[in-house]
Amino acid sequence: MHGGSASAGSEDGQTGEGEVPQHFFLDASIEEIDNSTAHQQDIEVRAKQSEAQLLTAEVGIMGADLEKLSPAVRSYYIMMQHQILVRRGVITPENNDEA
Repeated sequence: MHGGSASAGSEDGQTGEGEVPQHFFLDASIEEIDNSTAHQQDIEVRAKQSEAQLLTAEVGIMGADLEKLSPAVRSYYIMMQHQILVRRGVITPENNDEA
């Protein structure tokens, strides 16, 4: 290198061998931000999809006709309904559940 400056080779618009143009770093940073934003949006979409699937499953459990179920399955659905109501804050959990 001539002149002792690391940027001396780029005064004429060319980079020296092994040097990376400054705009490369800016482009890479912008791309990283775009990728990070897209990744965060993807996470949010997946979370909303998971919540929608959970709600769909809960509606099926809450709307089940318990009279048509066998005693074992009925007990399971009653337990699941109770858990849903607790999770959704409709009822408070019982401290001494002996079911």
